[in-house]
Amino acid sequence: MREISEATWHQEVTCSSIPVAVHFYAHWSPASAEIECLLEEYEQRFRGRLKFVKIDIDANPGIRLANRIIVPPSFIIFYRGVPVNGAPGPQPRWVYENRILRAIRLYERRLKYQEVRI
Repeated sequence: MREISEATWHQEVTCSSIPVAVHFYAHWSPASAEIECLLEEYEQRFRGRLKFVKIDIDANPGIRLANRIIVPPSFIIFYRGVPVNGAPGPQPRWVYENRILRAIRLYERRLKYQEVRI
C-alpha cells in the first residue's frame, strides 16, 4: 500500500479515475497495523478496481482535519475526491469488505451508465 501526504493528496485521491480507499493511520495505534494488513489483502484482491493508499494523520494534520478523522485507524473510500463510503475506528473484517464491494459496485454502475449515454 502506497503512502501519500498532503502534497500528493490531490493527485492521488481527487484526480484518480478509479475509487480510492484511504487508510488514515497513526504509528502509535496498534489497531492501525492490524487494519493495514487486512487492507493489503484487499489491495491484491481488488487490484485495478480500487486504489489503496495510506496517510499518517500525525504527519498530515490538514488532511486529518479536512476529513474529520478523530480516531485512527479510519477508512474512507473516495471517488473523484468525494467520500462515498467509510468506517471510523477499528471495525470487523466484514465491514471493510462490505464497504469496498459497495463502492466498487457503485463505480461500475456509473461506468455502465456512461457507456449507455455515449
